[in-house]
Amino acid sequence: PVLNQIKEKGTLVIGTSADYPPFEWHLVKDGKDTVVGYDIDISNAIAEKLGVKLEVKEMEFGSLVAAVKTGKIDMAIAGMNPT
Repeated sequence: PVLNQIKEKGTLVIGTSADYPPFEWHLVKDGKDTVVGYDIDISNAIAEKLGVKLEVKEMEFGSLVAAVKTGKIDMAIAGMNPT
């Protein structure tokens, strides 16, 4: 059901804490502050595979799991591990 909801709205919303290079960090590109890194590249590939746009929401690392559980974001990607 969540996958269908993502496809219906046309956007994959990910949450990250962009302070852990090379996985995610801020880069000023063409005068615009952008979140970049391996995790963002993976997220872009997932969104492309799903045929949707990617929206990156930056938040505190400690709030990422709760944000997924409450539906604020579709997935968290920020140096996460199983434990």
